[in-house]
Amino acid sequence: MNKRRMPGELKVVLGLMAFSILINVVQGAAGNGMSWVSAALNTLLAVGVLRGNEGVRTLLIGLAALGLLFGALGLLGGVALAATGSLAGIVVLLASALGVGQNGFMIWCLRQPHVQQWMFNKSLKDVDGL
Repeated sequence: MNKRRMPGELKVVLGLMAFSILINVVQGAAGNGMSWVSAALNTLLAVGVLRGNEGVRTLLIGLAALGLLFGALGLLGGVALAATGSLAGIVVLLASALGVGQNGFMIWCLRQPHVQQWMFNKSLKDVDGL
């Protein structure tokens, strides 16, 4: 059986998800209870990606599309605030741009044929292992 390696783009997506989980855990330790929920959900989504779950892939694409929408709104607000010379506007602008880039990359990655094929093969391997 030919073992295929995980595509590099998917490793980057999982790294971004791991970073998000880490930030949520730190926030949870600081007393934010909802961060624990977010960390748990992100962990479940990452496990779904690692197992090659098509439903998780589709869900992540949908969530990233929502992230693009809200990021675009943040960019508009950030531009308006930054035009006034506000430091908060610049921070909002940079954070929104980072979010748009991350969500755009996630959509692009998860729609790549070789990523879809890897996830499909991975899910079949898990079924064969039962």
